[in-house]
Amino acid sequence: MSPEQTACEDIIVDLKAFERRLTEVIQCLQPATYRWRIVLLVVSICVAAGAGQWLMDPTTRIVPLTQSLSNHPFFLIATILLVFIFLMGVHKRVIAASIITSRTRDVLCDFNMSCDDTENLETQLEMFIENVRQIHIIVSDFQPQSQNVLNQKLQSLVHGLQEVDKLKSQVQDVHVPLEVFDYIDQGRNPQLYTKDCIEKALAKNEQVKGKIDAYRKFKANMLLELSRVFPAELNKYRAIRGDE
Repeated sequence: MSPEQTACEDIIVDLKAFERRLTEVIQCLQPATYRWRIVLLVVSICVAAGAGQWLMDPTTRIVPLTQSLSNHPFFLIATILLVFIFLMGVHKRVIAASIITSRTRDVLCDFNMSCDDTENLETQLEMFIENVRQIHIIVSDFQPQSQNVLNQKLQSLVHGLQEVDKLKSQVQDVHVPLEVFDYIDQGRNPQLYTKDCIEKALAKNEQVKGKIDAYRKFKANMLLELSRVFPAELNKYRAIRGDE
């Protein structure tokens, strides 16, 4: 195996390890995130209930603020608790997983990478293609001592197909034109399909624009000749159409 292939495999392994570690971190944060959300919800409900009682109390507008708050200790304690948990950063804890995912996505964008479902599928397909290429190399110059390596590559190939099958539900809304597969079969870059479509649309637009201009000139010339031959009839025609 060449050094380039070894480096490529090392990069893929590192990316998979990073993905697994990121998934583990987010999963570990989920229970704590749910607990903090419950705490914030309960305290907010208590503050809302206490505020309602405090505002509905007829003596609130008469007595001083300190005395009105002392008359409603439930509202006072709930408000202090709400301020305290906000100072403790509860607003960050309830969305900790989302913050980590967003910041990771921003960092990966600097390296032309992503952590969405489409990128996961692309990574799996790249690994699958690399496994097929390595199997081709092993089989084309097969040696008995390469049997174990070949078995491992075949197992990786089956595992890769299983991973691709798991990701199919995440890209069901992605529609690929059939012409793209023709480009791939012809050995052409599938990204050229978009370029060719734009060029065809521009050419069609110029063609249609030319026809429209020709029809406009034909109409103008025909009206000019009709005004000379049938002026009365043309005036009636224009009157019916409302043309000047």
